[in-house]
Amino acid sequence: MKKTVLITGVSSGFGFYTAKLLAQSGYKVFGTVRKQKDLKVFTNLPLSIQPKTLILDITWPQDKITQTVKKIIKKTGKINCLVNNAGYAHMGCVGSFTIEEVRQQFNVNLFGAFKMIFAVLPHMRKQQQGLIINVNSIFGLTTTAFYGIYSASKFALEALTQSLRVEESIFNVNAVSINPGSFKTNSKKNTYYPDCKHLSSKSKIRKLNNKFKKITSKLNRHQGPERVAVQIKKVIETHNPKNNYLVGYDAKILYLVHKILPTSIQNWLIKKFIKRLA
Repeated sequence: MKKTVLITGVSSGFGFYTAKLLAQSGYKVFGTVRKQKDLKVFTNLPLSIQPKTLILDITWPQDKITQTVKKIIKKTGKINCLVNNAGYAHMGCVGSFTIEEVRQQFNVNLFGAFKMIFAVLPHMRKQQQGLIINVNSIFGLTTTAFYGIYSASKFALEALTQSLRVEESIFNVNAVSINPGSFKTNSKKNTYYPDCKHLSSKSKIRKLNNKFKKITSKLNRHQGPERVAVQIKKVIETHNPKNNYLVGYDAKILYLVHKILPTSIQNWLIKKFIKRLA
């Protein structure tokens, strides 16, 4: 029997390639998008293997999200797997953010994922089976300068995933984290920086943000998002998956450095970099 998979944020990047791969592999795939024009994102595929797209914004109120998920369940009879993929990155010095910017980052990366989980859990408990895959980041396991707010939202998602994994095991529901590094996706379009309107034009923090933005805008990402899609498919097809999956050479290197190099040395190196950048 075909498994039904619900994926958030399929208009591009990891979500797009995961939905496409799973549909081509025989899964019944439902993918959420925010914009009407993105409903046709898979129309170039043969009709028989097209993921079904629907409008769902994870910043909607809980009731609206739950009702949308219930319509999918009514149509298919089940949801075997939820892939929480939708999210974005807000990068910059912690002290340059406003509370509104921080709240929006958490509203999408944490509360959005939570609302999707809240919507599918009653059904998964009832069917005594379910898998929740949260597409996190390597920066949900370690962090550095300019990643503080983004990492805070991803660290919180990691904590949620770890707790969920053990608590819902009594219903045979599992939760797994995918922790990718840097990939060639629409991440540049989905990366934002503080507007710094509350800081003076001569502020050192403001200047640091501007220099960091220039550096990141020139970065070339060589890893294709298909690798993450393949990993998600493997997790779905694994009987007893691991808690976390690092995807990408940079994710594995960063995690290794985080584990091996003493924190004092890491801090010293980053401080030297910040001083030179300032």
